Amino acid sequence: MHFIKLPYTVYCYSKNVCHFIERYCNNLDIKLVFYCLKIGNMFGLKDPIPARLHSSVFYKFTCADCNACHVGETVQHFSMCVKEHLTSDSASHILKHLENSEHFHASCSLDFPVFNSG
Repeated sequence: MHFIKLPYTVYCYSKNVCHFIERYCNNLDIKLVFYCLKIGNMFGLKDPIPARLHSSVFYKFTCADCNACHVGETVQHFSMCVKEHLTSDSASHILKHLENSEHFHASCSLDFPVFNSG
């Protein structure tokens, strides 16, 4: 016995499908099985989270002057990590590097690739 799994939305055509099977596959024992399709499986119900609000991410700062880079990981919101590195964390290597740069904040690219860490 063979089963054909079809979404319930085609149930109204089941007589046509059965007629087709009887006509062209008469030597096979075929049964139709219908399943429910959840709306949530067809498209996402939630809005995407903006990159600046992602948490648990890896990030990379790159200096436009000298191409020096810093790769890090944070569990907090990405925007908070950027703010700390550029303003409030006096121990930040990024802030120290920028303070020694001629162009200061303008020399740092803020378009970082963001990757979820899992």
